[in-house]
Amino acid sequence: MDAVLPGGGFLRCGAEAIEPFQDRDRLEPHSFENLDHLCLRQSAGDSTCPEVDVPPRVFGEFDVKEDIGQVQAAADGCTETGARAMHAVCDVTDAGQVAHTYREIVQTLGPPDILVNNAGWARSAPFLKETIQSVDDHIQVNLHGAFHAAQAALPAMLEKRWGRIVVVASVAGKVGTPYTAAYTASKHAAVGLTRALASEFAEKGVTVNAVCPGYTDTELTRENIRRAAEKTGKSVAEMHERFKSFSPQGRFTTPEEVAHVVLFLCSEAAGNINGQAITIDGGGVQW
Repeated sequence: MDAVLPGGGFLRCGAEAIEPFQDRDRLEPHSFENLDHLCLRQSAGDSTCPEVDVPPRVFGEFDVKEDIGQVQAAADGCTETGARAMHAVCDVTDAGQVAHTYREIVQTLGPPDILVNNAGWARSAPFLKETIQSVDDHIQVNLHGAFHAAQAALPAMLEKRWGRIVVVASVAGKVGTPYTAAYTASKHAAVGLTRALASEFAEKGVTVNAVCPGYTDTELTRENIRRAAEKTGKSVAEMHERFKSFSPQGRFTTPEEVAHVVLFLCSEAAGNINGQAITIDGGGVQW
C-alpha cells in the first residue's frame, strides 16, 4: 500500500463558541458566518477537498501528506479569526487511535456537532490484476474510517438531539467504471453506510448525507492521471483531457464546489435533507 496519512481536523466554528446552540435560531439560510458548532473533520493527503477558500470561521482545510505544519497553520488561521481551534493527526483506519483523538478533542473543545468524513484512498487496476489487499486498503480508509469516526461522534450528537455527518464519497459510490473495482466497492459501501445511519437516526435530530464528486482538481486526480499515462503510453496532457471529458461540462469539479455543498449540508437550512448522496460532476450522473 502506498503511503497515505489520514488525519483529523477539529475546529470550533464561531468566535467565543461556548454554548453550541446559542446562535442557531438566528442563522440565516445559506449563511455560514454565524454557524456556531464544533466541527470535527477528517483530512488526508489524498482527500477530495484540500485547501478550500471558504469562511475560516466555518471550515479549516489542510493537507497532511507532505507537511504536518500545514495542519498547525490551519488551526492557527482559525484562531486568528477569534475562533477556538486545535488540530490532531491519527490513522482513521485504527479505531483505537480515532477514539483516543476524539477524547482529546472533547477535553479541549467539547463534543462535536458536525463530522465531515473526508479521508480517502484511491488506486486503479484491471480487475484480473486486482488484489484482495488493495480491496482491503480501500475499505479500511473509505469505509472503516467513516465508521470509526461516526461511532465516536454520534453519542454526543444524540444526547444534544442535533448533529450533522457528511461523508465525502464519489460518483463511484453510485456507478461503476472500468479499472476501479476496489475503489468503487469501497465508495458504494460508504454511501450505504450513509443511508443506513440516516435512517437509524432520522428521529434523533441528526442528519447523515454524502457528497459524490466526479473527478476533482486535486493532487489525487493529478496522480491518477500520471499513473494512467504511464500504463497506457499516452501523454499526461492527453490523459488530462480524457479525464476532463467524463464531465458533460468538459472540466474538473473544483474543491471549492465540493466544500460549499458540504457547508450547506452542515447548516440549519439543510435540516430536512437526510440520507442523500448528492452528485457534483457537471451532470454526468443525474441521480
